[in-house]
Amino acid sequence: MVTEVAAQDFKVAYDGPALQNHEMNAKDLATAVLALADAIQYAQLITEVGSSPVDLKIKAFKEGSFDIWLTLTETWDAVNSIYKSDYVQTSKGLTEIISSVFAAVLVVKQISGRKFKRTDKVDSEGIVEIVFSNGTQMSIPSNVFLLVTHQGFRKSLKGFVSPLNSEGVTVIKATFDQEEQPLQIFENDVAAFEIPLQPEEMLTTSTSERILKIVSVEFDFRKWRFSDGQTTFFAAVEDESFKQRIEDNASVFGISDSVRVLLRSEQIIDSNGNLKMNHVIVKVLEHYRSGRQLSFDFEE
Repeated sequence: MVTEVAAQDFKVAYDGPALQNHEMNAKDLATAVLALADAIQYAQLITEVGSSPVDLKIKAFKEGSFDIWLTLTETWDAVNSIYKSDYVQTSKGLTEIISSVFAAVLVVKQISGRKFKRTDKVDSEGIVEIVFSNGTQMSIPSNVFLLVTHQGFRKSLKGFVSPLNSEGVTVIKATFDQEEQPLQIFENDVAAFEIPLQPEEMLTTSTSERILKIVSVEFDFRKWRFSDGQTTFFAAVEDESFKQRIEDNASVFGISDSVRVLLRSEQIIDSNGNLKMNHVIVKVLEHYRSGRQLSFDFEE
């Protein structure tokens, strides 16, 4: 298969007293560039631009404060695409992806932690109007709004600006059009890139009768550890009568004992966007002591 590659160069420069010798901590740089690559991939996914995944490549380091030339590329099938306009459209798509990332960075700076009151779609052109709790307003393209409110994209932006947390790094400058003013992010802008705290969201919940083996116990009833024969997990205990029996020494439990319980399992998405399971013992129905009674074959 014959392929061609469309490319768009842009520059990212880090500056500050710590970079006067044109040197930068390798770990800081790697974290920032990888985060920028993730942000660009999110931008392509969300804006639905291009027919194949784009790649971010480091093209060259140039003298200055600490300048990196980067190339965003997209490979396409030159045999099945016989028109030159396909190449032009691919190149425009790369420019659109970079522009949307730059625009989202600017909007995040401008929002700077302000709380939303509501959002309204203004017209068919894809403009979203944000009304903040203090009464101020902002109108932005819908594709930029989708980026700004996307948790994965925001996490990537936070990584991209993370070198500004290092002593002596005071500004990041980014540009891909020499005629345009560079996008600048200063050290006092870092707080704006913090990801708004999200509440946990319940996705599914189910309650079933299960027999579980006790792996470890906490007698303050925070969480006990159980095994279902396949996996081990922690579960909170809600059964108040069971708790009271333990406190009154009416029931004695030990490691490797088993219990028949009503188990509630909850699948949630946490504040970081990660899936996790919570387990709760709703009711302890029966207790089986460890050690199985042996059965013998008797002569008939």
